[in-house]
Parts: sequence; C-alpha cells; structure tokens
Amino acid sequence: MSQRRDWLQLFRESIQNYAGKESKQDERNSGMRFLTIALLLAGAGLVVTLHGHILRYGDFDLRLLLLDIYAQIGVVLLALALALIAIDVLARRRTSTLREDVRIETDTMLRKQFLIQLPASTTDQATALINQVRAHGWITGENALLRGAYLARAQLSGVNLREADMRNIQLMGANLRQAQLWGTDLTNADLRRADLSDSDLSSADLTGAHIAHVNFENARLEGARLVGLDFTGLNLRGAQLIRADLRNSTLVSADLQGANLAGADLRGANLINANIGDALFSETGPDGVYRQVRMDSTTYLCDGRPYESVEGMKRLQEAGARFSTPESQPGSIR
Repeated sequence: MSQRRDWLQLFRESIQNYAGKESKQDERNSGMRFLTIALLLAGAGLVVTLHGHILRYGDFDLRLLLLDIYAQIGVVLLALALALIAIDVLARRRTSTLREDVRIETDTMLRKQFLIQLPASTTDQATALINQVRAHGWITGENALLRGAYLARAQLSGVNLREADMRNIQLMGANLRQAQLWGTDLTNADLRRADLSDSDLSSADLTGAHIAHVNFENARLEGARLVGLDFTGLNLRGAQLIRADLRNSTLVSADLQGANLAGADLRGANLINANIGDALFSETGPDGVYRQVRMDSTTYLCDGRPYESVEGMKRLQEAGARFSTPESQPGSIR
C-alpha cells in the first residue's frame, strides 16, 4: 500500500513538473510570437513607406524621405497623445471599479464581523459597535444591518437604536433595558423573554412582533403601534402607553398597575382579569391637550363584560383605574 502511495506521489509530481514546464514554455512562446509580429509590422511599415516614397517622387531620395517622415511626426505624436489619454481613462475606470469591488467586499466582511460580535459583546462593546453601524449608514435603508439579524441574548442595555430598521430581528432573551428604540421598526421581531424595562419605544412599530414573557415595566410606548399584540400576563407596570395603538390587542391578566393609557386606542382590546390599579385612563398632558382612552362595545373590560359608556367608566374605576377631568381651559380633547 505504501509503495502504491509512493508511485502515486511520484506520478503527481511528474505531472505538476510537466505542467510547470509547459506553462513556462507557453510564456516563452507567447513572447516570441509578439516579438515576431512586431518585427513583421515594422518591416511592412518600412516597405510601405519606401514604396510610397518612390511612387511619389519616381526615385529614392533620402533627403526627401526624411522630410516626409519629419512632417508626419506631429501626426504620430498627436495619435500617441490620444492613445495615452484613452489608456488613462480606461485605467481610471478600472481603478474605480476595483476600488468599488474592494469597498463592497470590505463592507461585506465588516457587516459579517459586526453580526458575529454583537451577540457576544458586553454593553459597552455593543454600544461601540452600534455607533459604528450608524456611522456606516447601516441603521436604516436598503443596507440596514439589523434587519433579520440574530441577536438572541445580546447585551444592548442603553444602546441607541433610534429609528433603526429591525424588522424580523431575533432578540430572544436580549437585554434591552433603557435602550433608545424611538421610532424603531420592529415589525415581526422575535422579542420573546427580552427585557425592555425602562426602554423608550415611543412611535415604534411592533406589528406582528412575538412578545411572550417580555418585560415592559416602566417602558415608554407613547404613540407606539401595538395592534393585535398578545400581552397576556405581561408586566406593563408603570408603562407609558399614551396614544398607543392597542386595537384588537390581548391584555388578559396583564399587569398595568400605574400605567398611563391616556389617549390609547383600546377598541377591540381584551382586558379580562388585567390589573389596572392606579392606571391612568385620561389626563391633560403638558401640551394642554386633554386625552382620554378610546373604547367601544368591542372592548372587554377586567370583569369580562364589554365596555358600555358611563357604566363602563364606573366599572373601570371600581377596578382601580383613574380618570382625570379636563383642566379649566384645555387646548383640545383627544
């Protein structure tokens, strides 16, 4: 068996040596071919020049031949200049193309490196990486780096992700405490078991997001799009849900203790067994605008019965909800 391997090795080496020799021989042959063609062209040029000179003057005259050649030097120089300009333009285009290719390849490698490093980074490292992502312009748009990214259990506490395109991102078990997520697009994001306490999700879009076991305690969700989400049993204590769109959402057994729902849209929402103790359902905001929660007969309250105007208000108050009255001269009512 060993002898067979030795024969095979010798055979491979002989083939490689032969291929190497053939390659070098091809290079020499190619060089000789170009030299031969150059000499043939030079000879042909000399023959044509002499023949044209004799046809013009009837006989060979060296002085007249040199004068003719001298007169054509300007044309030759002009042609050379144009050729050099053309070569320079083509070289610049090639250089630009190569630079763009290098930039794309570098960006691709850098993006991959970011996505590898982020899940395993500390909070400070993640902050630095996200700042670099923002500096490269990869937070939003076609090149959004975090769209569809896998960042399970990532440490992103306090990180600035404002207006980031994070659609379809996977953040299961991630630490997003105090994260700046204002205006972030979290459509269809997987946030299961993530910690979003004290985070700012104002104007964020969580349409279709998976939020099982998410901690929203003291989270700022003002004006957030939360349509149809399932908040069953979730911690929303102290959450700011002012003007949040909670239509058709499920808040069964959710803890809304001390939450602010002024101006929130709860039409079609289910609040059965929810804890709304000390939750604020209407208020006059700092802008002087009086806002009150929006509910209708499709809203099911804590006691399992649908909302019914005045009686519904009383039932909410009995469950611990608070309603402030409009101030003497409010700007408007919403």
